[in-house]
Amino acid sequence: MMSAPIQGTPFVNLPVAGDKVEFQSLYLSFKIPSDLNPYIEIYNWMIGLGRTTGWQDYKNMINLSNEKSPYSDAILTINSNLNIGNKRIHFHDCVPVSLGSIQLDIELTSDTILECESEFKFAYYTFENP
Repeated sequence: MMSAPIQGTPFVNLPVAGDKVEFQSLYLSFKIPSDLNPYIEIYNWMIGLGRTTGWQDYKNMINLSNEKSPYSDAILTINSNLNIGNKRIHFHDCVPVSLGSIQLDIELTSDTILECESEFKFAYYTFENP
């Protein structure tokens, strides 16, 4: 979405092309293996960003990554009907803002695959060919 400021005139308010683009969130649904690793990685990332227990959370998050930034890029590959990479969407400077719950149920069987949803904000995205 692009901001659209209004220019007032004596007759009608005119919309003017804005100069800032805002994107909606990136929502991802993912499968969680038995070691919970993807879930724990996003959880630790969010704890580091939110500094829930102090600055040490942020330092721990930065020390776990190769970068000195809380942002990360994400690449989503869209496959053709033959399961061949067709397009890539490169999301730049992502940060997690929401991590869904894990359904824990004693009646689930051992072959049940757990799933979770997560929401990310990002600066912008680009389209690429694989």
